[in-house]
Amino acid sequence: MDKDGEGRTGSNLKKAENELLMEESRLKSLVEILQTRHSSIPEALDFALEKAIDFTGSKVGYIFHYNEKTKQFTINSWSKKATEYCNISVAESVYDLENTGVWGEPVRQRKAIIVNDFKTRDPLLKGYPEGHVELERFLSIPIIRKEKIVAVVGVGNKGSDYNESDALQLTLLMDSVWNAIGLIGSEEALRESEKKYRGLFENSMSGVVITEMLTDENGYPTDYVFLEVNDEFEALTGFKEEDVIGKRVTEVYPGIEKRENTILDLHRNVALSGTPSVLKYIQRI
Repeated sequence: MDKDGEGRTGSNLKKAENELLMEESRLKSLVEILQTRHSSIPEALDFALEKAIDFTGSKVGYIFHYNEKTKQFTINSWSKKATEYCNISVAESVYDLENTGVWGEPVRQRKAIIVNDFKTRDPLLKGYPEGHVELERFLSIPIIRKEKIVAVVGVGNKGSDYNESDALQLTLLMDSVWNAIGLIGSEEALRESEKKYRGLFENSMSGVVITEMLTDENGYPTDYVFLEVNDEFEALTGFKEEDVIGKRVTEVYPGIEKRENTILDLHRNVALSGTPSVLKYIQRI
């Protein structure tokens, strides 16, 4: 093999080695991101951004949420170093796509954008506000969900040129992160829903009971177990929470299964029909 061939082989091996190292770094970052407990989505994204900056060898970065209906960006995260270097006011947090320069290109072109020399007359460049952190190199990717761009992630000022491998690894990392924050969002929504439910449940002026139906071998409802009751239940029935929770209604009200127009019938009708049911008259038991 001639020297040129040996040189190309060595270069290819070095490139492959660098890509493996980056892949390993991305996976380590992802594991750390997923294993770190975050209380909110912005906090999780701040953490993910710092990891993305580290493994790409960048110095600054940002995450903007994007709304395709309004065509506007909203700031979620600035890297710590970006806020140190940047002297412009960050009070403005919403930007129109039509007024953006190169950092709006991932949305306009729907793909990763790489600029390795901000001093050239690149047609994509429109400059940036006075006082903004000075960029030398830049990589930005869109985050796409269900064919809609939901965010843009950008990193800048790597020590060497950004390449397609950087773009791919950043996309893979942030795509996984976005899946993870979806779970955080679901948990937040669930907690908020539970909070609202708990308030309604505890402050209701009516007796409220949550139960689990029990059926026979044919699937016919024969009994139910008390899971939760509110304070008004005690006021109406005289039973305290500890008197009924975990017990069957047939234990709490012996012989109820032999009577008609009882609360057991009410629960049975709801279980069988799947629709709300009201008894005009319920016998005292």
